[in-house]
Amino acid sequence: MKLPVGAGLWPAFWMMGTAGRWPVGGEMDIMENIPATGGSGGGLGPTKVESTIHGPSTSQKGLFSLSQDYTLPDGQRIDDANPSCHVYGAIWSPFMVQMYVDDWRKPFYVRTAADVPRDGRWVFNAPFYFLLNLAVGGDWPGPPNETTPSPAEMLVDYVRVFKAARIEAPKMAAAPVKLQNGGGSSMLKLNFGDGRGLVYLGCTTEAADLACAVDTGNPLNGAVVDFSAGNLQTAKISVKRVSTAGAVKNPGVGRITVTAYTVSGEQSRVVVAVE
Repeated sequence: MKLPVGAGLWPAFWMMGTAGRWPVGGEMDIMENIPATGGSGGGLGPTKVESTIHGPSTSQKGLFSLSQDYTLPDGQRIDDANPSCHVYGAIWSPFMVQMYVDDWRKPFYVRTAADVPRDGRWVFNAPFYFLLNLAVGGDWPGPPNETTPSPAEMLVDYVRVFKAARIEAPKMAAAPVKLQNGGGSSMLKLNFGDGRGLVYLGCTTEAADLACAVDTGNPLNGAVVDFSAGNLQTAKISVKRVSTAGAVKNPGVGRITVTAYTVSGEQSRVVVAVE
């Protein structure tokens, strides 16, 4: 797309969920742009775009929002003449959303089910539909003025949808987690065979008084393993005891399950003992 620049202009490429009225069904904003000044909150201007996911929450606002801005490199702009269009896209899998500009191999925004706040709900594994629109005015971009181009044009070269080829999930193994002073950790070893790209790791526990988390060291998202550097990777599994009313605290019993999800939706699991 080639996007217009001007006071009050708000071009967007986004998706809405079909599982209920907003925000119950969720929203994925692949690309939004507003002027640098003139509206509420932080502006963007002609060198930046923003990506966001919105979902339902039991909080007072009734929704959660997770956003990330992207600055085009080397002084490029959303209304560039060369290249005449930039590519704005999403790699969407059941429990992970990646947003990118121009190069799908270099996402700048990665969100997973693990990022949803405690009062929120991940709803991005149901059907969604596309919207492309150029809004004018509103609280966020601010009003148009005498400098706003008229007509203003958002040029859409194409919209394409691809289905990921089947990608087998990685094999995983980990030693038992030994709890000391209420916490412990173990290293998870992953072998992705011929796979590459990003894989989301989710962690669940059987005991009400145990909580677990995975840290892959990925600066974009700590719950995501990046296999672009090689098929053999590691991640840290952390387990701690939490205070839960009525929970039976038996320090000798416990198991956690780590599940790996590929972009094609394939899954693999490993059960790790907690001692």
